[in-house]
Parts: sequence; C-alpha cells; structure tokens
Amino acid sequence: MVTPADLIRELTLTNKHLTKKNENLRMENHNLKVTNDMLKNKAATDQAVMNAAIAIKNLETYNQALEDENQHLRQQLEHCAERKRIDDELKVFRMEVESIDEELEKRFKEMEIIEELNEQMKMLRNVDVQETSQEVNQEAAQGCIKKVAQEDAQEDFQPVTEHTQKDQNVVEDKDTGNRLL
Repeated sequence: MVTPADLIRELTLTNKHLTKKNENLRMENHNLKVTNDMLKNKAATDQAVMNAAIAIKNLETYNQALEDENQHLRQQLEHCAERKRIDDELKVFRMEVESIDEELEKRFKEMEIIEELNEQMKMLRNVDVQETSQEVNQEAAQGCIKKVAQEDAQEDFQPVTEHTQKDQNVVEDKDTGNRLL
C-alpha cells in the first residue's frame, strides 16, 4: 500500500523533476527566442541587403541614364561650339568677301576710267598723228616747193643736160601734188 509519505515523496520528486524540466524548457525557450531574434535580424539584414541591392541597381540605372544625358549634352555642347566656330569663320569670310567686293568695285571703276583714258589717248594720238602728218606734208610740200624753186633758179644757170637728169629724179607726190626729189 502506498502511504501518504510515499505519495508526498513521489510528488516531491515529480515536482523537482518537473521544476528541472520547466527550467530546461525556459532555457530552451530563451534560446529559441534568441535564435528567433537572430533569424529575424538575419532576415531583416537579408531584406535590407536585398533592398540595398535593388536601390543600388536602381541608382546604377539612374546613374547610367545621367551619364547618357551628360554625354548627349556634351555632344550638343561640342556641336554648338563647332557651329559657333563655323559662324565666326563665316563672319570673317563675309567681311573679307565684302572688302573684296568693295575692292573689286573700285578696280572696275578704275578699269572703266583707264579704258576711257585709253580711248581718249587713242583719239588724241589719232588727232596728233593727223596733225603731224599734215605738218609733215605741209613741210614736205614747202620743202619741195623751195627745192623746185631753187632748182628752177639753178636751171636757169645750168646746161640743159643736167636739167633733164634732175627731172628724172623728181617724183610727184600723189596726195599733195607736189614734186619730191
């Protein structure tokens, strides 16, 4: 038969055993909580790493877009600088062309004046040549008349043979009608 003291002993042992088991369960519970917290922290860390990786990927994409935009803007800037340089060169060329045009106009005017002067000089030469030829003809005619007069005067004193010989050397000028020696 079981005595109450046996029951109390048995209950005391069971209580100690259960107390020990309870203590072990508390420790295990605490360890599980710590492990759970660690896993939560690890999951949070993993999630944070994943979020950071996504943010980095988004930032890399955004950075690439900015670099592309920057490259495009640099190309536009270079293009604008090239256009500005070309416009400046064209401006200089236009100024040079204008100065050349002005110079050409001056030269054309000078050429027209020179042509007019050449025409006037030709006319003056023609007039001078005509006057000179008239003077030469008049002098030649006067010279011929004087010689003929001298010859006539000398013929009066010379024999007939010389007179005929001189008549053979005398040539009549067709333009003036004067006789030339």
